Amino acid sequence: MQIVELWSVEDDARLDAFRRAVEYDDLCGALLAIEGVAPHKAEAARAQIQIWGDWVAAEMRTRSVGDPASALAHVLSAQLDFRGDEEDYHHPDNSRLTVVSRRRRGLPILLSAVWALVAERAGVEAHGIGMPGHFILRLGGPEGTLVDPFNRGQRLSVEACQQIVGQLLGDQVSWDDRFLEPIDLPAWVERVLRNLVASHHRADEMVQLYQTTRFLVALRPDQPETIMLHGRLAEEVGAHGEAMDIYTDAMQRFSGTAHAQQAARRRAEVATRLERLN
Repeated sequence: MQIVELWSVEDDARLDAFRRAVEYDDLCGALLAIEGVAPHKAEAARAQIQIWGDWVAAEMRTRSVGDPASALAHVLSAQLDFRGDEEDYHHPDNSRLTVVSRRRRGLPILLSAVWALVAERAGVEAHGIGMPGHFILRLGGPEGTLVDPFNRGQRLSVEACQQIVGQLLGDQVSWDDRFLEPIDLPAWVERVLRNLVASHHRADEMVQLYQTTRFLVALRPDQPETIMLHGRLAEEVGAHGEAMDIYTDAMQRFSGTAHAQQAARRRAEVATRLERLN
């Protein structure tokens, strides 16, 4: 496999778009860039979100539904049937904004993104809450309502959130009230990317796995674990020259650490492999 098959000029463009979206706190733009949506489809996706946002705003005005959580649940859950995909939970499509918007099914974090984007268009404050193992949303500011878009916008108490984490992770994690603090956009899209890494790895989709990892490296360039994963994937897809460059950079940037030593070993192995091939 040649490197040109792994990464194209179009991929450079969408990575640039991703960086700009993160810089300008544009969740919709970041998710569309990760997905690699063509410009006209991206415009259509934004327009659809605006339509839903207008619908929610109208519900709040005409039905006297002053509670944003009720209005969003009425439109997105009761009318549009957005809910979690429990049949094929780990499929990569559940992490793609336009696919989730079309199918009305997805992972908790993408459904929360749809809710947040629609809420924003309706003039409702919304913040992502990245609990361990499950992503939810807070509507209406620091003292607002916790909702679970994966479960049709179910309202959650703090105790219910504790139960969710306990059921999913058991004794692996002790509850911390900081789990309910809002996360920023980089943390939000990082979690989306890591979900995609896991999905592509599970499906043995190496090219997509490699590309998603490049987005992770661009987002978190100082995380040695991510850079080392990038190097290993470059090796696996046959981009040995790139792997050598990645490991060389890691040796320099993380000099004196265990990661630098690991990078040196990987680089030496790749060099030996290349010598045998030549």
